[in-house]
Amino acid sequence: MELSYLEMLVKNDDKLGPMLGVTVPSGWPSSRDAYRGLLTTLKRSKLRLTQGWWFFFILNHRAHELVGAAGFGGLPDRKGEVEVGYELTSDYFKKLPDREILLSLIRYAFTRPDVTTFVLKTGTQLGQRRQIYRGLKMKPHHIGRDIIKWAITRKVYEN
Repeated sequence: MELSYLEMLVKNDDKLGPMLGVTVPSGWPSSRDAYRGLLTTLKRSKLRLTQGWWFFFILNHRAHELVGAAGFGGLPDRKGEVEVGYELTSDYFKKLPDREILLSLIRYAFTRPDVTTFVLKTGTQLGQRRQIYRGLKMKPHHIGRDIIKWAITRKVYEN
C-alpha cells in the first residue's frame, strides 16, 4: 500500500480503483479513521515501509475487485510478537477468504528471524472463522470479555 494509494483511500478519492485496476466497493473501508492513523504513522516513519512491515491491498485480479486490506500493526516487539489486522469488503467477508490471507501473512512474518509469534486479535463472535483460525494451528487466549488473542508460534508453524 503505497503512500499515494493510502492518501486516496483516506480522502475517499474515486481514483484509487482505477490506479489499482480494480473496482472498490462503495462503503469500503468501514472506517477511514483507521487508515488515517496508518497514514500518520507512515509519514512519521518510512522505516516500516522500507522494511516491509506495512499494509497491503488484497485484490482479486480475475474479477478486478478489491477484496480488502491486511497488514502488520508494527515491527515485532521485544518478545518477537507481531500483530496483524485485516478488513474485508462485505462481499468477501461472506466468502471467508481468511485462511488464504492469514496463511500468506503468517508465511511472510516467519521469513523474519526476529518473529517468534504471530498474533491476531478478534471479537468473540466468530462463527466459521473459529475453525479457520484453528485450522491454521492458531491457539485462542481470552484477553478480555470481548477480545480473543489468536496466536501461532514459529515452533508450531515450522512443525
